[in-house]
Amino acid sequence: SLVCLFVVLVCYVMIWTNGKHVKIYHKITVHLCISLIGVLVGFLAGVTRSGRGAVSCQLSGMALHFFALASFMWMLIEAMNILRNFVRVLPQMESKKNLTRNAWLAWLLPLGVVIVAGTARPVGYVSEEYCWIAEPGLFYAAMLAPVAAMVTVNVAVLVAAAFYGGFRAGV
Repeated sequence: SLVCLFVVLVCYVMIWTNGKHVKIYHKITVHLCISLIGVLVGFLAGVTRSGRGAVSCQLSGMALHFFALASFMWMLIEAMNILRNFVRVLPQMESKKNLTRNAWLAWLLPLGVVIVAGTARPVGYVSEEYCWIAEPGLFYAAMLAPVAAMVTVNVAVLVAAAFYGGFRAGV
């Protein structure tokens, strides 16, 4: 799947550099691919402890945590973009300002969560075997709660898009 993500990334970047037919969803897909590549590389290279020091393990666990949260954020942004396309009555120019704001949110909110979690419990990313969130309380607060909130909003957006899209289509 890592190879396929790189292929998708290269294809979209080629479309992006062409500049003629660049859409918001192309850019969102590029950002999503980058975050998913970060998750896969972080998992493959850094999840096992294998004799590494605590600081190295903590940093790789934090990076994996960051990219996992960023991936869910980009999926949420894609869902919001789909809903916006369903709800839009008249064709409008896609806003670079909207994408820029979303990009800042999608990269900085997960970073903020990881920095707060890493500062509050520096050893929370280190266990005997893995470089991942080791403490249950930290996992629930810094991973499960944000992901559950994003998935809940994603489901609500899906229902809204299906409901609105169904009415527009006359179903």
